[in-house]
Amino acid sequence: MALYPITPPAGIIKNGTDYANTGRWVDGDLVRFENGYLKPIGGWTSFKDTALTGTPIAMYLIELMVVIKY
Repeated sequence: MALYPITPPAGIIKNGTDYANTGRWVDGDLVRFENGYLKPIGGWTSFKDTALTGTPIAMYLIELMVVIKY
């Protein structure tokens, strides 16, 4: 089976449907476009290999302008 090159334009299009965006990238995870080509960005890395120990010094409440509290 012969390979057929496909060259969709750079950039991910999220507007519309997959059918309407035929020939374009419609979804991507952990990728970026460099010089018009799709390249992986390396994935996730761990901040620390072990769990934190000890007692926390402080904890802050973040409250948005809406009623959702985090």
